[in-house]
Amino acid sequence: MKYFTPEKYLRLQARDTSAMDAADTDWEGAVADYERHLESIRPKLTESIRCLLDDYSLHDAEVFFMGRTGDNLVIALRLKTPPRNFLVLTYMLLETPNVMATNWPGENLSSRALWLVDEIDLGVNMQPSYGQSILFSNGWQVQLTFRDVEIVSVQAMLPEPVFRAERLAGV
Repeated sequence: MKYFTPEKYLRLQARDTSAMDAADTDWEGAVADYERHLESIRPKLTESIRCLLDDYSLHDAEVFFMGRTGDNLVIALRLKTPPRNFLVLTYMLLETPNVMATNWPGENLSSRALWLVDEIDLGVNMQPSYGQSILFSNGWQVQLTFRDVEIVSVQAMLPEPVFRAERLAGV
């Protein structure tokens, strides 16, 4: 990752006010730099990649599964933003995904994988190709090289389960 490194993300978790303020300023600079980068490559992105960037907020989406089928990588997410639709992303891979564990302290690891941040870029070796680096809350960083992505948004038909405490409280 060039803009949203795991180290920058961890600095956002600082407890010290001055360190947190410095981390916020650094992060805001990274956001501005990445937005400029995206604008410079936007005309070269496929329609589906532009749709992924423009129409969905993936931050804090819960990852239900990630797996391969042939030359495709499938990631199923539950979006955090209402109406909390499910999103199924199918990447048409050009290379085997690179999955790396980060050196995150235990208190920063999540028991479930949430999509924290990602970066899209143009591929370097093959045309047309794209790269995406994704940082997950379980400490994984995944790097993909792909030719396109298919997006399927699914609205749940069954209601969300009601937790026992909510039922007891009459919520």
